[in-house]
Amino acid sequence: MKAFKKLKKRVGFTLAETLITVIIILMVSSLLGAGIPAAVQAYQKVVDAANAQLLLSTTITRLNEELGTALWYKLDGGYLYYSNGNYNSRIATSSTDVAGIMIQHMKTDGSGPLKDKDGKDVPAHPLVTNEAATKKLHVEYESISYADGIFTIKNLQVKNGSRETIADTIGELQIRPVKVPSLLPEY
Repeated sequence: MKAFKKLKKRVGFTLAETLITVIIILMVSSLLGAGIPAAVQAYQKVVDAANAQLLLSTTITRLNEELGTALWYKLDGGYLYYSNGNYNSRIATSSTDVAGIMIQHMKTDGSGPLKDKDGKDVPAHPLVTNEAATKKLHVEYESISYADGIFTIKNLQVKNGSRETIADTIGELQIRPVKVPSLLPEY
């Protein structure tokens, strides 16, 4: 009975034990609270860099497909007009939004954009589909030139919504068409 009375007196934790436990829990949770956002931010940065490299690679492939089959071309005011035989197109970096490199299909006589069945201009579309790009990343270039049978694209870059460069080509991207294109005939 004496043992039972001693045990009965000693039920629960002392105030000091409880306070030390609470302090330890607070310290551990504050470390976790500070570490989780940093880990998420680091993870997002790695994912964005990987997506940027994939987007850049996809863009280079699409530019090779478009310009590698060009039969004629014309450079005018930042736009590159070209034809691959199936359609005439205009390509440029969009300056009005973050859509990136845009393609506008043109009439074969060069008089303007193609029209849809309602007579409205067919809108320009991204070189790389929205599925391949992301809402946060897009591709831009500084300029396109043509000399000695090679299209040269300067400063091809993947940028995020804050206009920071995430990935870019080192130097210039050069595309040699299968057939040397002629200068766009005048209409």
